[in-house]
Amino acid sequence: MRLVSILMLVCALELSVSVQAEEVRYTVVDMGPSHPAALHINDRQEVLINDYYNDSQAHIFDLNTRVLRPLVSSDGIELFHGADIESQGAVTRVLGNSDAGVSILRNKEMIPLLPVSVPGLYDTFDASNMNARGQVVGTMRTFYPNYRSEPVLLDEVGALTFLAQRVSLPNGLHLESAGHLNDRGMILAFAQRDMPFEERWVLLTPDVNGNYEAELMPESIGWPYDMNNHGDIVGYQASGRFFVWQQGKEPRTVEFPGWVSNDAYVVNDQRQVLGNGYVNGELRVFLYSIETGQVQIVNDLIDTADFHSQIEDIWGVNMNNLGVITGMATLSGRARHVALLPRKVATQSSLTGAEK
Repeated sequence: MRLVSILMLVCALELSVSVQAEEVRYTVVDMGPSHPAALHINDRQEVLINDYYNDSQAHIFDLNTRVLRPLVSSDGIELFHGADIESQGAVTRVLGNSDAGVSILRNKEMIPLLPVSVPGLYDTFDASNMNARGQVVGTMRTFYPNYRSEPVLLDEVGALTFLAQRVSLPNGLHLESAGHLNDRGMILAFAQRDMPFEERWVLLTPDVNGNYEAELMPESIGWPYDMNNHGDIVGYQASGRFFVWQQGKEPRTVEFPGWVSNDAYVVNDQRQVLGNGYVNGELRVFLYSIETGQVQIVNDLIDTADFHSQIEDIWGVNMNNLGVITGMATLSGRARHVALLPRKVATQSSLTGAEK
């Protein structure tokens, strides 16, 4: 009887359990004065910055050493107008222009790809994007006497593929330009038909024979911005919202209740989407999980304990697969390039309850 009384007393007491969890916090790194730049970042924590006040010379800001260095080959050739940066193991590749035309700087070796123009063949060549394997997509354009465009795939060993010769499009559509390329060789391209006029985005997936299977993206889709290595595509819609499209599925528009707009620019291989939007009249940077639908407001997770400048108006621009964010911000009234480094912080909460 005495044992039963003791057990009843214990059960009636309020029980308290300490639960340990983790949350992500961001450390701010000041990368220098801000001017318009793509701020691409690879998984080696190297950020590509173009100096538009100095002939658009390309630089790398190394977040590991906090050092800014110009992109120059071992024989003194400079890279400028940097367009993309990727890493593969110990190799860093930067896509841009050199005196020889469109080039890749692979570590300290400059590799010319194509001249910017070749009279009689094309007037301009615009390189859009590069993957970690050193493949590049771009578009050759001729303006006179007749306009013509040729989307191409090329690599650093000299292979050149005219994409229109490797894919068959339905409804009389023809490829107009190539926009994005992932590490699996999938290409996001733009196609059109002249009569009757039609424009469509197309996802090109390579097969084992070096050709491509084409999937027309739904007509309701907006303007694609980025594609990860899963084939997830995010982009902008005229409503001021962003969309997510996954191969073989219907696109979905993502809208945050109470937000005036929420636009997305980047999706990484963790299926995190980075974007910016306005809520209650204030600019906010957000992360959205494609898998869970969870939304995090990055502004609320910034650790300012050892960063003495006043932080205002952060604008997220790019993100790598480790979740490091690059962007622009106003720090103590000055426009600066910044990086936001995530780190996990242990938090403790107490769960209490009572049993009767």
